[in-house]
Amino acid sequence: MNLSPEYIFGPKGPLSKKLRYFEFRQAQVDYSRAVKEILKEGKIGLLEAQTGTGKTLAYLIPALESGKRCIISTGTKALQEQLYHKDIPLLQKKLGIDFSYVLMKGRMNYLCLLKYEKAQMEPVLPDAESVDHFEEIRQWIGETETGDIAESPVPEQAPIWKALTISADACLGTKCRHYNPCFITRLKQRAEEAQILIVNHHLFFADLSLQILNSYSIFPPYDIVIFDEAHQLAEIATHNLSLGFSERGFRDIFQDLLKQLQYLEFREKLDVQSLRDQSMKLGESIRKLFDGFANQQQKIRYDQRGIQRLVGNNAMVVNERFTRLLQSLLNYVEKTEEMPQLYRRLAASQSSLAFLLQGSEESYVYWAERNETRDWTLQASPLDVSTSLKDSLWTHVSAAVLTSATLFIDDDTQKVKQELGIERSVDKKLPYNFNYQEQACLYIPRHLPEPSHPGFGEAAGEEISRLVEITDGGAFVLCTSFNNMRIYERYLRKLDFPLLVQGARSKQLLLKNFMKNRGSVLLATMSFWQGIDVQGDTLVSVIIDKLPFAVPSDPLMEARIQYLRNRQQDPFTDYQLPAAVMMLKQGAGRLIRTNVDYGLLAVLDNRLLTKQYGKTFLRNLPGMPLLHKLEDLRKAFLERRNRFMQYHK
Repeated sequence: MNLSPEYIFGPKGPLSKKLRYFEFRQAQVDYSRAVKEILKEGKIGLLEAQTGTGKTLAYLIPALESGKRCIISTGTKALQEQLYHKDIPLLQKKLGIDFSYVLMKGRMNYLCLLKYEKAQMEPVLPDAESVDHFEEIRQWIGETETGDIAESPVPEQAPIWKALTISADACLGTKCRHYNPCFITRLKQRAEEAQILIVNHHLFFADLSLQILNSYSIFPPYDIVIFDEAHQLAEIATHNLSLGFSERGFRDIFQDLLKQLQYLEFREKLDVQSLRDQSMKLGESIRKLFDGFANQQQKIRYDQRGIQRLVGNNAMVVNERFTRLLQSLLNYVEKTEEMPQLYRRLAASQSSLAFLLQGSEESYVYWAERNETRDWTLQASPLDVSTSLKDSLWTHVSAAVLTSATLFIDDDTQKVKQELGIERSVDKKLPYNFNYQEQACLYIPRHLPEPSHPGFGEAAGEEISRLVEITDGGAFVLCTSFNNMRIYERYLRKLDFPLLVQGARSKQLLLKNFMKNRGSVLLATMSFWQGIDVQGDTLVSVIIDKLPFAVPSDPLMEARIQYLRNRQQDPFTDYQLPAAVMMLKQGAGRLIRTNVDYGLLAVLDNRLLTKQYGKTFLRNLPGMPLLHKLEDLRKAFLERRNRFMQYHK
């Protein structure tokens, strides 16, 4: 079959004949042609294309035509699911193309047969609801081919899944008696036979980290990779190339160890009291170590001297007790099927903790962070992942495509390439698909104080209320801090619109309720700035309170600023400003998703008008009428609403 972009996506091509709502878009043809050339010539390509281009099908066709095994990595599991359950089956059905593909997620997304077996023998379930959930899972396990918990009748957030799934470091691998029927084993077998592997960025870079550290990969050999939502890559790569040690994580290992000792004592009739005593002493010393953080703020950056002041001699005690326990466990390491893996988990924990407590590697930033349950985690993140990616990724694939709606700053991709270690690439920015002049308008009030002013929060709250009333709800209010979000919530509670607030429910449920209840207002922080797709007149207003500059006191941000200064670079121009511009573009991109959408974009930060760098932000937003008065905005918005209503008559 002819798979050329001009034919497949052309006005008289097979998709135009077989898809009822197909619209010919020259941008889709141009995009697909660019992907085809990149894959054919064996290059790295950075392609920016807006929502509505039809990117997914446009990169799938050249990937199939290449005949090579391709990994498609997405920004979210939701996009993975869309590719697997909707886009690819549609392509196969309408075009009659036969090819194999597989969906791959992290191990914790699949039922563990060993833990399921143990739960049947020792049914200690976390709560009463889990009893009903277990019965549902018992029936589902006889029907599922994948073991993917997202396909089960039990919600993924249900507590029971913690007892029935297993992390990669705790898995027994080939030594498990369920290895052959294991869902992960079968998944790997299907992957070996597939041309298209659908993964997400977190899994991809977790696997890359595994390759770097252990020369092992869960993926079969692949030739090309396509990254969708590629603007997230640097952040996710940094996260997965980081080291960590958490109180909660150690508790999980500690509890597994005590269970193994209990098994050895009662089933094998072994005297393990000495091991139990050593384990309890190690647990006590780690608790004392973290006591040094008790009076600290939620997140602190530390160096070698800082960590020594916090933990004192406790670091030495922990290391000694860790070493002694590991030596003692060597005599028992083959006594149970779980003990070898448990030993490796303990040894890896000791190694990570020693690195984190040393805090002396200059290419890393070290910090401690406390979660909502007041547990501490120690973290070490690389300040620069570009060399690792250049050596371990880009030189090992025959071609790569990085695509997103936000890769360019002022028609340049230098920031992205520097962060990711890409030296040469084919860069292409496709034009906007929508008529922003007719569909949208931009509102920047001159009368509000600057965000640093003490009265900004209250003034912004009043302004947001007026904007929401103009549009009769249907608004995303995107905030840069939880503190301001709480202020705005007080004002929005006074209005007669359904209010949905981040944190009250899951992200998926909030979005479902927003789309179900017309006129709703969603109040949220950074997690809702990207990857959200709401089409039609359900969403007609995106209100952004401040320019999304990262908090300079954040440990990783602070360290990167110093790192760039040491390299004689300007942190604001080279790092902080481009990152904020990309994030604003992402937030603004929530508004117009189709050719018939309409609405207003409001940014309540007048630095866009008063600061020189404000011009950079404005240059990188779609061109649309810029308004400063509410009455002008009301008129422009109603014009667009009336046009929309005329279209749908």
